[in-house]
Amino acid sequence: MEVLVLGAAFVGAGLLFTVMAFGRTRRLRELRAAVAAHGLAYSVEDPFGSATPPFELLRRGDVRGADNVVWRPGDPGGLRVFDYWWADEHQDRNGQIRRDYRRCTAATVEAGWLWPELTLDPETAITRAANHLGARDIEFESDEFNRMFSVHCDDRRFANAFLDARMIELLLSTRGECHVAVKNRWILVWTDRELPGRLVPGMLGLLDSIRDRVPRLVYEYWPLPVKPAPSAGAGT
Repeated sequence: MEVLVLGAAFVGAGLLFTVMAFGRTRRLRELRAAVAAHGLAYSVEDPFGSATPPFELLRRGDVRGADNVVWRPGDPGGLRVFDYWWADEHQDRNGQIRRDYRRCTAATVEAGWLWPELTLDPETAITRAANHLGARDIEFESDEFNRMFSVHCDDRRFANAFLDARMIELLLSTRGECHVAVKNRWILVWTDRELPGRLVPGMLGLLDSIRDRVPRLVYEYWPLPVKPAPSAGAGT
């Protein structure tokens, strides 16, 4: 009887592995077709160090990495979208190291300079419970936006400047399916799981739209660094 149970378990695990492998192959095929259709560049490996910006998401886990990187050649802000994975390690009863993997789709772009940290997370039971425990989020005039996102920033003045009416209108169009974070010179957008391959260029477009809608007021009060003027005779 035990032999039959073990046999059924191995067959089940084999079928699950086959289904997962087929799903990943189909997703990569969709991703490559979408990249070609939108004139984007693609690399299976990460040629940029995409997981280096200073966000909490990109520090999770005991091991982590990025792959399946898509970018727009020549973009001045290094706009890119990638699959990001991380794993927590633990030791089982036999002393073997096991890893619990998580994967998501993320996109980053350089746009600012020393911007304060601003986070927007989809409103859930967990974020509402955290708010009741003291981590209160910042509320805006739009009730729909307040119901959709939990917003946190140490500098409320920056949050109000960044999230003006045009930016809120854009973020409402996401229906709360993405996280958004800003810190230093970076903007990050990410989802809770990997997007289907055909939707990855849309993630790039969303981040591009966010960058385009950063209000002028933000750049006036948190300006980009000024490049030094070339000295006389430079380049001669």
